[in-house]
Parts: sequence; structure tokens; C-alpha cells
Amino acid sequence: MAYMGESEIPFCIIFTKADKISKTKIDSHIAAYRKSMHADGWEEMPQYFVTSSLEATGRDSVLEYIDELNQEIFKNANEF
Repeated sequence: MAYMGESEIPFCIIFTKADKISKTKIDSHIAAYRKSMHADGWEEMPQYFVTSSLEATGRDSVLEYIDELNQEIFKNANEF
């Protein structure tokens, strides 16, 4: 992640298995991760998603994010 951040390569963090723990626990885990990233020198946490394959939670948001990145990256590229 450090390399991608330093190189300005777009990426996101995906927290999986949201169906396995409570919403409160999910929020607690994300807060701990954010705190760890700040301690490691990150100014802000990258875009993140909470997902569950069992419930399809977050699926559409992740796909929209990927689509937006692709449109931005390839907006000036020639058609393949």
C-alpha cells in the first residue's frame, strides 16, 4: 500500500466478511485500521468498502468504484 500511495496509484481497501460480525464490530475494526494507518504516516485513509459475498453487501459500490477509476484512467486513451 505504501508504494501505491507514494506512486499515486489508485487503490481501495475492502473489508470482507461483513456478515460474520456485527456493525459495531465492523466500525471498531475500521477505526483501529484507520488509527494504525495514521500512526504509519498516512494523512487519510484510502477509499474503503465493507462487503459480504453472502449478502452481496458492498458489491455494487465496489463495481461502481472500479468503473469510475477505469473511466478516469482511460478517458484519453485510444479505443482498443
